[in-house]
Amino acid sequence: MKITKKNSKGLKREFNIVISAKEIEDKINEKLSEIALTARIPGFRPGKIPTSILKARIGKEVRGEILQTSIDEASKKAIQDENLKPVMKPTIDIEKYEEGSDFKALLSLEIMPIIKHIDLSKIKLEKFIAKVSGKDVNEALDRIAKQNQQTQPLKKVRKSKLGDTLVIDFEGKMNNVAFDGGTGKGHHLALGSNSFIPGFEEGLVGLKTNDEKKLKLSFPKDYGMEKLAGKKVTFDVKINEIREPVPVKYDENFAKNLGMPSMKDLKKAISDQLSNEHSNVTRSKLKLQLLDILNKKYKFDLPEGMVEQEYISVCNSLNKNKTDPKNDITMKKIKLIFFASFLSLISFSVSAVDITIARFFGDCEDAGSDTTTTSGEACIIQSIINAFNEQNPDINVTTEILDWGQTYNILQTRYADNSAPDIHIMHRHRIPQFSSIGAIADLSGELEKYGMDSSDIVPMMMDALTYEGGMWGLPLDIHAGLFHTNMDLMAKAGLVKDGKPIYPTSPEEMLEHASACKAVGADYLTSGMTRAIYSLTWQQNANFFEGKKEFIDVEKEWFLDTTNDELYLYPSNGVDLFQTPIRGKIRDYSITIAGSEYLKINGLTFFATTIHARGSNNLEFSDCNFYYPSHFQWQTPSTRKMHYSK
Repeated sequence: MKITKKNSKGLKREFNIVISAKEIEDKINEKLSEIALTARIPGFRPGKIPTSILKARIGKEVRGEILQTSIDEASKKAIQDENLKPVMKPTIDIEKYEEGSDFKALLSLEIMPIIKHIDLSKIKLEKFIAKVSGKDVNEALDRIAKQNQQTQPLKKVRKSKLGDTLVIDFEGKMNNVAFDGGTGKGHHLALGSNSFIPGFEEGLVGLKTNDEKKLKLSFPKDYGMEKLAGKKVTFDVKINEIREPVPVKYDENFAKNLGMPSMKDLKKAISDQLSNEHSNVTRSKLKLQLLDILNKKYKFDLPEGMVEQEYISVCNSLNKNKTDPKNDITMKKIKLIFFASFLSLISFSVSAVDITIARFFGDCEDAGSDTTTTSGEACIIQSIINAFNEQNPDINVTTEILDWGQTYNILQTRYADNSAPDIHIMHRHRIPQFSSIGAIADLSGELEKYGMDSSDIVPMMMDALTYEGGMWGLPLDIHAGLFHTNMDLMAKAGLVKDGKPIYPTSPEEMLEHASACKAVGADYLTSGMTRAIYSLTWQQNANFFEGKKEFIDVEKEWFLDTTNDELYLYPSNGVDLFQTPIRGKIRDYSITIAGSEYLKINGLTFFATTIHARGSNNLEFSDCNFYYPSHFQWQTPSTRKMHYSK
């Protein structure tokens, strides 16, 4: 592998990467030899498969994997050798490559700008101070009561009015044809909530139970769904029930229903929350003041790619066409991002003893510091942290709980804006993704510096932590699958002998036992056990659908071949997927508004994506549509290939 610098003008850096054909072929043969030890091909014993056979079958996939790995290694080496700090993920432009020839590519990236010393002593800021009053607490109580308002059937027959909750059936039609999303049964609608389009709720005021009404309405011109925006529609609505609010009593029961011991505790919690909100607002205002002052006083180069990306983002959010990538608003916003990063560095240098650790499982505020009596995963870890803080008063470790479904999306975004936690929990399969972009630290040789012996870590765990010769973390835990047997259900199914359960010894027996349980109305495998079965099956390099693609070649079905990590899609109605664009998710977040306050978002449609709003307060979303909101991220493209089959 040969890496040579091509360009170092301004903030831009370019490197030529050349990987010889011999180096590529050697790595391919080495990988195939490794695969041959465990691969299974009919007609060959494990470990006896000729390399030529494997190469014919999976050579292309292995070649692609080797090239991708080599590119990642070259990129990492170029950045490390030059001691560069990229602001964005580097780009790779590959020259035309043919098997048997050298691989040539151009690595391009932009580095962090140099910000000269900033004298903060001469900057004056105006601090906003707000005190929480009893009136504020009472207003918050009213809002909480409204959010948790219970309803009850009408005690006396009367017409509906604002504040009532109607249980309705409705069907919306446009040009006498029902439209998607316009039908509902047993829907609870609070009159006055403005949760439907204008005129809908108003049209149901004054009706009685079992009344029916046809509403002729129009969707707002700026409605989020283009096919409905400004269109005239009709709704056929039936009132099944009218419910009225249950009067709220601010007593001890009210507090206990909200999980608080007493009203005094509830009011204190509300007061503390409001104080925190005021503090956050004050901090945000101070930060904005400082950033604006810094923007006026200091100048430095900005990464063109980052400016371009941010400008496109701004244009998209405003639904405007891109014009000039040097837009003043964008330039200022990018400068403020860098100033914010600079300030975070200042804060770290002043208080180098503040450490944040993030995890994606349970909170435990009352864990205490006695690690010998604490139980539960979250509480044990929190008790260790609490004990450490007590024993080390000059160090403060705080815990942050990340959303389970969005953990890795959140981490990616926070690494991009330099707000990532100092330490965070990560699954082993994510190590290649985050180590390749320089997000996590290689701990090789570091443990011994602090009196730790890496030989204390069992080999299996060390293997899990190792990637491309580096050690990328410390072991926390492993998951073990356990089988639990319901003896009562097994007895009903006739699967108990001499007081012991009868377990299957073959796939055929397993199906027989499942049928016996089904006959007596019992589930043979619960969801948890099913997960264990999958895990155990995959541990043995087996696949439930292996060799059985024909069973799922139906409409809207797919097949994941775990032997080569390929996904096959089976279209319906003879559609040629090779000639049809496939819509995929290309952004982790449609909107990133972390650390924001008092924003109103109206009339937007979101498809298969997520809004990142960590650390935000008082956000309001209205008349928005969310289709297929994302919760989990697909594996990094470098480890996944997509195939389309007719």
